[in-house]
Amino acid sequence: MLGLRSQDGVQADGVATIAVQASLVDSQGVAAQGKNLVFALPSGVDATFTDASKALVLGTDAHGQAVAKVRARSASDVIVNVTCKLQDQDEPKANLDVHFKADVPIEQYTRLTLETTKNHATFGTGQQDEVLATLTDMKGAPGKNISLIFTLPQSSRAIFINGTKSITVTTDEKGQVRVAVIAAKDGAFTTTVTCIVELNATVNANTDVVFETSIVTPALTLEVTKNNAKVIDGDYIAVRAKIKLPTNSPQQHYVLGVTLKNTPDHQEYLIFAANSSSDNASFAFLNTISTTGDETNIDVWIKYKNTNITSNVSAVIVAELFYPKGSARENDNPVVSNEVTVTFLVQKNLSQCQ
Repeated sequence: MLGLRSQDGVQADGVATIAVQASLVDSQGVAAQGKNLVFALPSGVDATFTDASKALVLGTDAHGQAVAKVRARSASDVIVNVTCKLQDQDEPKANLDVHFKADVPIEQYTRLTLETTKNHATFGTGQQDEVLATLTDMKGAPGKNISLIFTLPQSSRAIFINGTKSITVTTDEKGQVRVAVIAAKDGAFTTTVTCIVELNATVNANTDVVFETSIVTPALTLEVTKNNAKVIDGDYIAVRAKIKLPTNSPQQHYVLGVTLKNTPDHQEYLIFAANSSSDNASFAFLNTISTTGDETNIDVWIKYKNTNITSNVSAVIVAELFYPKGSARENDNPVVSNEVTVTFLVQKNLSQCQ
C-alpha cells in the first residue's frame, strides 16, 4: 500500500518548496524498506522537483518512507498533481494535489461589506444574531485567509462568542466569515458591529444588529359571569376577558376592544367597563393593558337599550387584543380574538301571563 501526504498552502515565490512524503507498506502493514519510488510531475505545469527535474527516483528508508520536494517556478497561484509508484511496476501507485498560493498584497483587497444575516433576534441573555463579512478586490476576487477584526462598543449589551467585545477571525475560500453576536443582558437594544482588515485598518465596514421584544401570542378566553339579563329592569350581562401570556414572557402591552358580531340592531346595546375610554357606546376600546406571564382579567358589561322588545335577544360578544397605536407591530392587528354568545330575556308582566 502506497500513500502520499504533504503540507499545503505554501507561498508561491519561485523559491519555497512543498515536501511530499510517500509511505509504503506491505500486505501485512510492515514498512517496506529499500524500495525505489518514482515521483513525477505533469509536463504542462510550471513546477519541478528541487533538482529541476520532472521525475525523481528515491529509495524508502527504514520506515518505508521517501520525501520529494516540489518547487513552483513562478509567483503565480498553481496546483500541482504529484504522482508516485514503485519503480518498474504499475502498482501500487498514488497521487496528490499540492497548492502553491500566490503572494497577493493585502492592499489589493479594498472592498469589505458587513451585513446582519438574521437581525431582529428576540432579546434575552444568550440569544444570538449573526453578521457576515465579505472581502474582495476591486474585480470581485475573494480575499482568502485574511484576518478581520470585529469589535463592539464597550457600552454594548452584546458580546462575541469569545465573551469579549473584540474577536479576530480569518476569511474562508470565498473571502467570507460569519460571526455570532450574543445578547449578554436582557432587554431590547440595538448595537453596532465594526469590522476592519487587520493589516489594513483603512478597509472597514459596520452594521447594526437589533435585538427586539420577543413575539409571543397571548391566550384570550371569555367567561360569561352573568347571563340572561332582563331587559325591562335595565339589567346587564357581564363578560370577563382573561388574557394570559406564556410563563416567563417579557411584559407586553395591548389594547382590548369589545364589540358585537352579526347583530343588525347593535346600536341598541351599550358596552362599557371599568376605566373604559368610550363608555356607553356600541364599541369599547379599553385602556392599554400591560401583562406578563400572569393572567390579566378585564370585566365588561353589556346592556340592552330597547325595553320594548317582545322576544329574547341573542348577542355575539367579540373581544380582540390590539397592539397599541404607534407601536412597531400596529400593522399586525388584531393580535388575537375570541367570542361568546349571550342572551337578553324579555321580562313578562303578570297581565301578559294571563
